[in-house]
Amino acid sequence: MKGKIRIFAMLGWLIAAGAAAGCLILFQSLQEVLAREQRLRQSTAGLENRTSHTRISNKPLVLITGDSRAAQLGEAPLGDFAVVNRGVPGQTTIEVLARIGRDMAVSRPDHVIVIAGVNDLKQGELSSEEMAAIVRSFEEMLLIGDAMGIPVTVCPIWGASSKPTLRGFALPSNLDGYVRDANQLLRAVAEEKGADIANADPLLDEKGLVRESLSSDALHLNAAGQKVLRKLLLESLDSNEGSDSD
Repeated sequence: MKGKIRIFAMLGWLIAAGAAAGCLILFQSLQEVLAREQRLRQSTAGLENRTSHTRISNKPLVLITGDSRAAQLGEAPLGDFAVVNRGVPGQTTIEVLARIGRDMAVSRPDHVIVIAGVNDLKQGELSSEEMAAIVRSFEEMLLIGDAMGIPVTVCPIWGASSKPTLRGFALPSNLDGYVRDANQLLRAVAEEKGADIANADPLLDEKGLVRESLSSDALHLNAAGQKVLRKLLLESLDSNEGSDSD
């Protein structure tokens, strides 16, 4: 009997040790990810995140910029469009604004897609002035594009999925309300500037949340979600190209 008790005790210790080791590995992995994002954000221009890009002369070029949800899309072509990606994880709209003009001047794209805004909103407790500042950042991006003669498509801010956490951190319960308010202001600015707002509705369920089948965590898309987003962005680009040729 005592032998069985010792065996069960040893098994308990082994299970506990394994769980502790797993938690330690997860914690270290999380620390590495957060440290990398912090390093990237300290370089507002996102220089650490750049890869060399050689333009394919016979293909129109799209610059994708913004935060981690932009970075997720990588540089695979969008239909007949070549892609250069300048998404930087963790950045807010003002940080994207700080580098978008340089990125446009360097890469000289035919079109720009901006995916940003959720990092401004995920902290919660935003005043009306802070909300207006987010939209002003988008407005400045559109003005830069207009000044350079490069059309800019803004992707509406999409909120969270029904998954409650992002890397173990809870998101504010009123995030979706902030997303709706910001998008309403964003659409008004885009309409005033004659800019294009991409369609993100197919990513969302009837509650306005990102479909769980398309999400990898509370905020980011999985491979299926990225495929849907890429299709929506391509439709927006094709539509814009068609209107330019009229």
